[in-house]
Amino acid sequence: MDSSKKFNGLMDSMILAAIGIATSYWILDSILNIFFAERFNFIAQLIGPDLYDIYTRIIVLCLFVIFGSHAQYTINKIRDAREALRQSEERFRTVADFTYHWEYWLGPDGQYIYISPSCERISGYHPAEFMRQRDLLRDIIHPDDRRVVFEHMDRELEIRQVHSIDFRIITREGRERWVDHICQPVIGMDGSYLGIRGSNRDITEIKCETEERRRAEEKLRQNESMLQAVFNGISDPLILVGRDMRARMINRAAAEHYGIPATQDADGSVCYLATGRLSPDDDHEIPAAVSQGRNITFERQGFKDPNRLEQVVIYPVREKSGEAQDAIVRISDITQKRLVERQLVHSEKMASLGILVTSIAHEINNPNSFIAFNIPVLRDYVEELMPIVDKHAQEHGDFRLFNMSYPEFRADIFKLLDNVQHGSDRINVFVADLQEFSRSNNRNPHKWVDLKSVIEKVVAICRAKLASAVKSFEMDIPEGMPGIYTDPYALEQVLINLLVNAAQAADKEDSWIKLNVSLGNSWRDHTIIAVQDNGSGMDEGTRRHIFDPFFSTKAPREGTGLGLYVCHNLVTDLGGRIEVESEPGKGSTFRVILSDKDRRRMQRL
Repeated sequence: MDSSKKFNGLMDSMILAAIGIATSYWILDSILNIFFAERFNFIAQLIGPDLYDIYTRIIVLCLFVIFGSHAQYTINKIRDAREALRQSEERFRTVADFTYHWEYWLGPDGQYIYISPSCERISGYHPAEFMRQRDLLRDIIHPDDRRVVFEHMDRELEIRQVHSIDFRIITREGRERWVDHICQPVIGMDGSYLGIRGSNRDITEIKCETEERRRAEEKLRQNESMLQAVFNGISDPLILVGRDMRARMINRAAAEHYGIPATQDADGSVCYLATGRLSPDDDHEIPAAVSQGRNITFERQGFKDPNRLEQVVIYPVREKSGEAQDAIVRISDITQKRLVERQLVHSEKMASLGILVTSIAHEINNPNSFIAFNIPVLRDYVEELMPIVDKHAQEHGDFRLFNMSYPEFRADIFKLLDNVQHGSDRINVFVADLQEFSRSNNRNPHKWVDLKSVIEKVVAICRAKLASAVKSFEMDIPEGMPGIYTDPYALEQVLINLLVNAAQAADKEDSWIKLNVSLGNSWRDHTIIAVQDNGSGMDEGTRRHIFDPFFSTKAPREGTGLGLYVCHNLVTDLGGRIEVESEPGKGSTFRVILSDKDRRRMQRL
């Protein structure tokens, strides 16, 4: 490279020197001719005509050599340029012909200048066919894409900017292929417009993959929509969570249950935050089950109402491999279900117990009837015999019977008769309670009654028991109390039981019982009858079981454990409820609350 540059520099210097010599000679010769004579030649006169001819020949020869050398140099330069151009064109064609994509060059007149051989791989047609048939590309475009592509082709020579478009072609074999077409203007080094360079890339596989992915995504969206619809169609709250305890999906019932505005608001959120839990420990059983892929069921207090009962079920969602990735959390309110189950079990127990009680009552009543019937007869026999025995005892002052003196014996025999009579009466009361406990709910018909008169009748019945058990009894019934629509006999039985129980709970010298009546603030709490005492009271464990059948804290001979159970059933049948407040050592308060739901529009007394 350096020797070539030196040679070129030497040649340029020789050319410049020759031009300088020739120019100097011409100028000198011209001056001499002007100032001296037309035929005067200074050089010829100085060196002589022969030398002048020699000089002239030498100058001409030098100029000949110099210009000949420059001509040869120019020819070599042109030859080198042509060789470089040939090599450059060969490299261009090598690159262009072996490019993987279909490349072409359109001249400013719209004629093909170059088409790469890859067009045959993509379209099935040889480059020469495209050169011969200018519109061949238009002919193989898919009919559905022709309008858009033709508009592009008609503008691509005029717009002169980079542009791209995707379209389909029909190959020689009749196959459909997708082409990614990109075109851009070709500008010469002098800024002249040389046409359009186009590149067609086969994107059939990419399009197929894209279309498959699009169909898969669309199917996934449809499946998600269907799953969401199925979720929303289930009335119980459902939450789909991942092993990271983030909510994937929740149904409408869960959104309403946890107070979330929309089901989408919980997507991707940490489950305990999305559902309003204060910390992940509030439902520690759920994360453990989800992380371990276990199916578990447990019960808990209600999220909104602690008095409700919820059942939580974890269903692991397993992949084809069998590994559990997500889990469905289902929350069901089972308060009513458990209540119905308990009522069903209780009804079955009561039905069985009713049959048993009927049999027992029959078997007990029969022998007890003999006892009850024969006690008065036996008492009459004893009373008839006693005067004879009295006379005998008077005659024999030391008369003794069964290791007792006669007066002791005489008193004891009547005491035994009284005990037998009392035992028989207790049997009758117990059997009556059992029958009342097990009998059906065929109650007396409801009617309008004056509550004050009902309470006064109850107090009159219990007056003796109250007077003997407590120091004071107070009753507060507001004047002008409206009549109530109820079963007076059932209400009497309830109040009698409550007053007797309050009297039996008295354990202080200043024991008292208060009965008061008030009106509530709504139809649900229309009439409230409260029985309050300052007796022994109850702890929480006892209070939870006081309405259970056969549960009693009294001595075995003082109660059967059926009184409050019967009261609870009677009040429930009347459409009301019983509330209890109690504290050990401070007494209890029983409230009978009667509603007026079905009688609000009926005429009152």
